[in-house]
Amino acid sequence: MKIGIVTQPLIDNYGGILQNYALQQALTKLGHSPFTYDTCYRWDIIRYGMAVLNIAAHKLAGRWHDVQYPAKPYKGFMRKKSIGKFIAEHIATVAAQNGITLESGPCPDALIVGSDQVWRPLYNRDDSCSPLGNSFLDFADSHDEILKLSYAASFGVDNWEYNDRQTEYCAGLLRKFKAVSVREVSGIELCRRHLSRPDAVKVPDPTLLLNPAEYRKLYSRSHLEQEPYAFISLLNSSEEIRANLRNICRSMKLRARFLFEEEMSPEKWLRTIDEAAVVITDSFHCMLFSILLHTKIIVKPSSMRGQNRFEELANSLGIAPGDIFISEYAEIPTAMTKSINFKKTDEYIGEMRADGYSFLNNALNNNK
Repeated sequence: MKIGIVTQPLIDNYGGILQNYALQQALTKLGHSPFTYDTCYRWDIIRYGMAVLNIAAHKLAGRWHDVQYPAKPYKGFMRKKSIGKFIAEHIATVAAQNGITLESGPCPDALIVGSDQVWRPLYNRDDSCSPLGNSFLDFADSHDEILKLSYAASFGVDNWEYNDRQTEYCAGLLRKFKAVSVREVSGIELCRRHLSRPDAVKVPDPTLLLNPAEYRKLYSRSHLEQEPYAFISLLNSSEEIRANLRNICRSMKLRARFLFEEEMSPEKWLRTIDEAAVVITDSFHCMLFSILLHTKIIVKPSSMRGQNRFEELANSLGIAPGDIFISEYAEIPTAMTKSINFKKTDEYIGEMRADGYSFLNNALNNNK
């Protein structure tokens, strides 16, 4: 089957890109021909101009690293070369920069929405190229001949963020889905209570559909002796936080390597996680890949980005919160003494992977 995938824009987001790569790889192994609608953010000229001026002011003041989204206009208009290269080489896409339509690419036999926070209004605004309606496949609503389903769609939080209009509209669209799956247990209850889909089931994030060996084919592991390092992958930080973390790492005789302070392709990002002595992060997918690749992980969850999904991931893998979560960076030395039973997490991941493939097989093959 030709399968179109709707996900969040493939911008400078390693987890977002790799979850899409993994879903395409899984569907290809099942004998299908997947492609992803490649969207981007649309900013009006006034908003774009204000963002450019904001960046210029921060650069002049020497505070470039303190600039946070949405003050980086390149996130909507261009990709880093290394990320664009990975997408070109490893992900089948069709252009949909002006909005997704069925004419954007080959007419699909099926459509899948997922994964990541595709069902969170905060990240799927009407003024973006990933409006919430697209994540419920509104562009194909009148085409009942196209199979529609979600795979590991996430609301990001465990509370209801939709307004009444969004709730009614999205519930109507979701009724046309043959099968509904979400990434978090809390998503099942949200679908039942607010979107009239009591049949929603939980499946693993697409990245767990592949095993470590399949990811390691993307890069060569370094066997040279090198100074042990902590890979610090923070989506929210400041120069004060980075200075504090450098001091903490120095006290543990680890070199601090920060995301965004060096050019990284998705392959290099994976390898950096794989070879780190410890990963310190507030990123969901960085946490997930660290566990998958058996790297020690310390997580400071971001409540703004949906703390619930971090906790549910740990719980689903049998990890005690106290083994990986911290509330303050001063807790890092103590957290370094904790450990994860990776043999146990591998068993959970194996079961989850089987559930994911079973869902896809049943939804795509029993299409009558």
